[in-house]
Amino acid sequence: MKIFVSWSKQTSKLIAEELKHFLGMTLGNVNVWMSETDIQKGTRWGEQIAEALDTTKVGLIVCTKGNLREPWLHFEAGALAKTRDSQIHPICFGIEKKDLQGALPLFQATIFEHDDIYELLAQLNDDNDVRLRSRELEARFERAWPQLQDRVTAAIAAQPTTPQTGETQPSEIPAPLPYPSTVTLPIEEPEPVSAGSSYPSGIDITEEEKAFLVAVARKGDGASVFEAALEAKISPPRARYHAEQLAALGWLECIDDGDGDIYLRFTPGGRQQMIFNKWDR
Repeated sequence: MKIFVSWSKQTSKLIAEELKHFLGMTLGNVNVWMSETDIQKGTRWGEQIAEALDTTKVGLIVCTKGNLREPWLHFEAGALAKTRDSQIHPICFGIEKKDLQGALPLFQATIFEHDDIYELLAQLNDDNDVRLRSRELEARFERAWPQLQDRVTAAIAAQPTTPQTGETQPSEIPAPLPYPSTVTLPIEEPEPVSAGSSYPSGIDITEEEKAFLVAVARKGDGASVFEAALEAKISPPRARYHAEQLAALGWLECIDDGDGDIYLRFTPGGRQQMIFNKWDR
C-alpha cells in the first residue's frame, strides 16, 4: 500500500518525517511517500508530486495551527480524493477537529493521541496488502508510540506563535531554476511571424502552456501560480512548471515574495505574443 503524507510549513514537515518513520516501524510493508525525502535529485519536483498524487489512494494530512489556511495542503487533499475509494485522513496535531478549514472537515479526522492514532493504524493495516495480526500490530505500536509522541510533542511546543515564513512545503519546493527575490529574465523580441501561423516562428508551446498564459491574462498581473492554476484547471505543480518554462522564454516574469509563493507578470515580449496570437480574447 502506498500512503501520501501531505505537509505544509516547517512544524508539519518535522511531524511528517516522524510519521513516515513511525508507519515504517509499525505497518512495515507500506510505501510512505512525502516530498521532502522521496523526490530524487535532478528530477522535476512538480512532476514527481503529481505522479505520487495520481498513484495514491491513501493520504495523511498533517494539520497544525500554522498551516490550516495553506492552499497547497487543501489542493493535495482534493487531489487525493479523486475517487470514491480514496481514503483521506486529516490528523490534528495540537489542534481540535473543529479547527479544520476548507474541505478537510468533510473527512474523518484523527486527533494525535494514543487511542485515536492506534485506531487509524488499525484501519490502515486492514486495508494493507499484507496485514499484521492484531496482537503483533499492537505490540509494534506500543514500541514505536513513545518516540513518536515525544518528538511530535516537542515539534508542536516549538512551533512559532506567529505565521511561519520562509519554509518550504511540498508544493513550494525551490524550483529547478532558482529564483532570487525578484527575477527579471532577459526579454527577447519575438521573431517575425508568417501570415496564418499560430505560433511565433521557431517557438512552439503546448496547448496547456497556452491555456496557462490565457489564465494569467484573465487573472491579471500579480496573480499567483496557484490562482492561475485554478483558472486554467490544471494542477499547481504543472502550473509552476509552465511558469518556469514561459519565464525561460522571456514571456513571463516570476516574482518570489520570500515565503515560497510565486507571482506572475507579463513581460512586454509576452504581452506582444498574446496580442499577436489573439490569445487574450
